[in-house]
Amino acid sequence: MSSNSRTAVSAELGLGLVGPERTIVPLMASLYYSCQDPYAVKIAFHPDGDESEHMDFDAELTELLSQA
Repeated sequence: MSSNSRTAVSAELGLGLVGPERTIVPLMASLYYSCQDPYAVKIAFHPDGDESEHMDFDAELTELLSQA
């Protein structure tokens, strides 16, 4: 068994958010793990500010909330 001195690990990922009519919005995210909280993995999404070209989030949210 080898010893590892790392106490935290992080990674950047390129993801695709699937929207209405199977449109895919590119999205970057960061994953973070720390051995101080061994049952948690944190994720932060980094929209790249042109998401409105792919999807109208306000309209989608309004539609979703109207169904509640």
